[in-house]
Amino acid sequence: MKTKILVLLFVLLVAVSIIMIVIAKKNKQKDEAASNGNAGTGGTKPNSVAAPAPAANVAPVVVAETTTFPLKYGSRGKAVKVIQIACGLTGTAVDGIWGNATEREINSRYEFNTFVKQDFYHWFIEPAYGNDMFPLKAGQTNNWIGAVQVVLGLSGTRYWGDGTTAAVKAATGKTELTASDYERLISLALGLTDAQTINTAAQVLANGNQIAYGWGFQ
Repeated sequence: MKTKILVLLFVLLVAVSIIMIVIAKKNKQKDEAASNGNAGTGGTKPNSVAAPAPAANVAPVVVAETTTFPLKYGSRGKAVKVIQIACGLTGTAVDGIWGNATEREINSRYEFNTFVKQDFYHWFIEPAYGNDMFPLKAGQTNNWIGAVQVVLGLSGTRYWGDGTTAAVKAATGKTELTASDYERLISLALGLTDAQTINTAAQVLANGNQIAYGWGFQ
């Protein structure tokens, strides 16, 4: 009787050992397959991190400001700064606020003190065409550059230095501005991009003369 029990225990022990060996072998095969990433089958190693995609070349952009027309006493914004530059104001007076000082300068230079969109465009953008100060570039000093500076968020010093070069390049990808570049930059920065106020170069050339409104940046 004792002999039979010992035989049964021995057989049971052998069976358990065989089962454990088989299970261990299968687990080892699974681990090897995972570590090899299932080579040749398109598998992916666990916990692997995909390489980041290369950065795309992003074209420079100009952040547009919403300009509310008509511009008049009490108006604020970059468009008012452009007018202040044209009026010869400097330093802290170029604050983008149409107050008493700006009102006096406008009254001394213009026959009206309210600018609708077309007025602004004809006085401060269109006259760039045919002006011998263009292209605007480093080393120059003029009101056109002051206008570019204020719409790009710079101080309107009117002098094109290294800071202006960097800002213009970041906004346009260029290091100097033709009249067409100036038009597009100012128009985009101030939100003047509708069909009535963009692409005037062809109109000016077709007319063969200067803008009837005169020069805003004399």
